[in-house]
Amino acid sequence: MNDQAEVLRQRMQSSGSVHTKEAVVLGVISGKGGVGKSVFCVNFSLALSQLGKKKKKS
Repeated sequence: MNDQAEVLRQRMQSSGSVHTKEAVVLGVISGKGGVGKSVFCVNFSLALSQLGKKKKKS
């Protein structure tokens, strides 16, 4: 039995895309407010910037 993403995988394979692309979106979530999501996102962004990572242009 195929899982829900099987059709998507088949389309990606037939289009010649490689599955080793970098992630474009990272979600930071919590079921509770006030746990530091915004602070984490700012610090994580600064750390990525210091590593030379840049926003991909769409």
